[in-house]
Amino acid sequence: MRLTNSLLAVFALSLLALIFFSSRDAELPEQPVIFSPGLDNYQVIEIERRGEPTLVCRREQGQWLIQHTAESTLVLQANLWKLKQIIDNLSKTNYLPVEGELEYSQFDLQQPLVILKLDNREIGFGNTNPINRKRYISIDDKVYLIKDDVYRHVIDDWYEFIAKSLFDENKKMTSITINNVKAVRSKDLNWTLQAANHQPRMDQIQSFIDAWQHTQATVVTTAEKRNFNFTIDISFEDGDTRHYPAINEHDALILFDQRSKLEYHFSTAATKQLLQFQ
Repeated sequence: MRLTNSLLAVFALSLLALIFFSSRDAELPEQPVIFSPGLDNYQVIEIERRGEPTLVCRREQGQWLIQHTAESTLVLQANLWKLKQIIDNLSKTNYLPVEGELEYSQFDLQQPLVILKLDNREIGFGNTNPINRKRYISIDDKVYLIKDDVYRHVIDDWYEFIAKSLFDENKKMTSITINNVKAVRSKDLNWTLQAANHQPRMDQIQSFIDAWQHTQATVVTTAEKRNFNFTIDISFEDGDTRHYPAINEHDALILFDQRSKLEYHFSTAATKQLLQFQ
């Protein structure tokens, strides 16, 4: 009997807690806050996180570029999939308005955990509701509860916002050297390749060039201390030349980008194409 009474008491307390925490939120219908769908409807996306540099993504001449900080001179290609996920979730999610006398501090919105800026519009992310696990956000001096989908993206490490491509596909290669393999593009745009113990056909050479021109890493991450044992040199038609320290670990190529101090990890299948003449 005592056990039954104890269980009833626990149930009653849980029910009271549910009513207390969610009455002000759950009684109101979910109402949409309009954010235009489509990444092309925005020019600038900024992410401010406590204790970290501001991440700035900007659309210029149809391309999304990223700066680790607003003061940084290093500009990289942005991860379009990541940015689209943020915009898509914001445009599709339901917003539950929080009414009544509001103290922003109780929602951790006085100094938000994260501030997301879409052009001139600002979204502050606070803490979560203990009952429905939705997150408090502030938009246009109003407070809402939304699912945590957007927050999970904006708190990711900055390098998750970097494109997986080694360089912009519009940046055309003119030569590439890997150890004793060298491919050069002529003025008539044809490629020749010199490699010891290889006499590749034209289609094999073109396959090799296409693999490098359009390659995508599976992972972009901060660099570790590695014994890079060869260098890949790539020149481009704009006069730029890049030197990538590299290592082939367990049939998976890892390149180090000296500009960003990031590593690009390639799959076994991609490595087989990229190093096919080694």
